[in-house]
Amino acid sequence: MTSLTMNPEARAAVTITAASPTSVADSRLYQLLRQQIIAAGCFRPTRLASSVHVFLVLLVYCGGYIALLQGPDGGLRSVLVFLLAATCVQSSFLGHEFGHLGCNRKRQLSRRLGYLFMSLLTGYAQTHYLQNHKQHHAHPNDTARDPDIQGAGVLSFYPASVATKTGLAKRVTDWQAYLIWPLLSLQAFSLKIRGLKLVFGRLGSYPAEKTLLALHYVLWLGLPAVLLGPGEALLNYALISLLVGLYLGCVVLINHVGMPMRSPDEKAPFFQKTLATTRDLGSTKLNDILFGGTNNHIEHHLFPAVPIHKLGMARKITRNFCRQHELTYRETTWIQAVREVFRYLDEISQHARRHQSDRRQNVNGETT
Repeated sequence: MTSLTMNPEARAAVTITAASPTSVADSRLYQLLRQQIIAAGCFRPTRLASSVHVFLVLLVYCGGYIALLQGPDGGLRSVLVFLLAATCVQSSFLGHEFGHLGCNRKRQLSRRLGYLFMSLLTGYAQTHYLQNHKQHHAHPNDTARDPDIQGAGVLSFYPASVATKTGLAKRVTDWQAYLIWPLLSLQAFSLKIRGLKLVFGRLGSYPAEKTLLALHYVLWLGLPAVLLGPGEALLNYALISLLVGLYLGCVVLINHVGMPMRSPDEKAPFFQKTLATTRDLGSTKLNDILFGGTNNHIEHHLFPAVPIHKLGMARKITRNFCRQHELTYRETTWIQAVREVFRYLDEISQHARRHQSDRRQNVNGETT
């Protein structure tokens, strides 16, 4: 495993092969593991558990929404805002699950349910999400092809991106380890805006999703504006969106950031690449609920169609398999992962400040 104290330039130069303890993590081993996962029944859809999950999300979402429309004051309003933010994230977990056909193998049904839970309930276009997520799964931690490590043009998740930053983005990169959490609170707004641009930017495409996205804003801004007033409606929606961004950041940020990065021309077998660039987090049932199963992230990347309710079982099999074959398997706690991510982002910031200092010295030297 690459040391966290290694400077960013050296870390970026480390190949996937060097990041793995052996070179035997190839397609043959992956197929052996896959056979064990299949034999354990991990790929079978969890219809009952998924149905309960769907029912609870819909129940809490609708109940919280109706209660918020009553204009509660003080503590109850705060509770409802937190509850609805958490439910929106759980809804996005279901959209993610339907996108991978985890609940059932019927593609059209899964697509429609994805529209319901992602586009309508959260306001984030399922089409945009699936396009990005497909790229991420195909190229995890690839500095050119993984959209999840591009930092929305503001953050720098790998050393080479430092040179591309100018203006405000450069200032953010200088102190990104400290700014990451307030910036993540804006993540929901960014995701929604990008999704809207994609769907509504293509006039003849996505008619059903356009309708659902429009309905989302009618439900959250139109009707509340009539019943509670425009200011109250905007405030509620903004607060929920800020909390959604923080929650998603706590889940998504720490699965890959701080793990070895890959250049586009770097070739590595799928199994080896996944083990090297991904970390698992807590393995309790509570973790599974809070993280929507993505705490079992190695297994999710290896077997995306395994339902989230069976990823814990797949994790035990994968962990034992990797130990048996002396393969890299990164498993840690959420707190430790946050510390690793902070140190890594701070290393990039230090690299950015050195880069700027060297450029100023060169300019001054040329001037004199």
